[in-house]
Amino acid sequence: MPVQFRTRIAVLAATLAVAAMSTAQTAESKLRTSIDAIRSTGELALGLDGTRQVGSTTIPVVASLSIQLDISAGYPVWRFEAENFENGVRTHRIVGDGQFFITYDALKNTYTSIRYGTVDASGQLPDHLTRAFLALRRRSPAPVAFLAAMGSDVFERGGTRWAPYLSTGTRHDDLNNVIVRTNNPWWRETSYHLDLAGKWVGVTHREVNNGTVYKEDIWPVTVHAGTVFAGANFTFIPPPGSRSLGGESVGP
Repeated sequence: MPVQFRTRIAVLAATLAVAAMSTAQTAESKLRTSIDAIRSTGELALGLDGTRQVGSTTIPVVASLSIQLDISAGYPVWRFEAENFENGVRTHRIVGDGQFFITYDALKNTYTSIRYGTVDASGQLPDHLTRAFLALRRRSPAPVAFLAAMGSDVFERGGTRWAPYLSTGTRHDDLNNVIVRTNNPWWRETSYHLDLAGKWVGVTHREVNNGTVYKEDIWPVTVHAGTVFAGANFTFIPPPGSRSLGGESVGP
């Protein structure tokens, strides 16, 4: 091969290598910028439509989360509504009305409640938002807890402090995706999807556990920036016959 051709190939390879590195940086940079843009709106809706497999049984899993910031009182009031469906049946509804965080188990017709906000007109609890996301992650079924982690990325962390859901995973970024993968303690992958304009539009999470019983979750998530789902309701009235399992009284 002539020297000039070998030189051109070497230069091309180096150029492609640099381009690949800049692509990874660009994808993450766009994601961080998009997260900050969503954060500035004070509203976010996340929708999950996936599957959960245990052994040979696969069921559809659908979950949603609406997050809204209200500053009309002169201080921040964060409100939430989430729902979880398995095999077409609603299993949970989760509501944060600004004062109380309520987890309703629709199958058992029971609910629990904790306070995360204040009714004091002088101001909001300093850890109001932190309390809300902590409750969302700990008191929700797994799909909703995953959506809560995405919401926390936006409103607690922000783009400058964004970190992958799989914090110990290996990165495999490309032009429009930030992909994180790990094999510890089992195979898991989270992909953050950007559209051609660089806006964050979705997430796909998949994990496979080849333990005693085969388990596989595939959770595609759609990101709706600057809005909440139509019909979002940030109030909770105990359904007829429901029982409180603890916490403070809510509802009329």
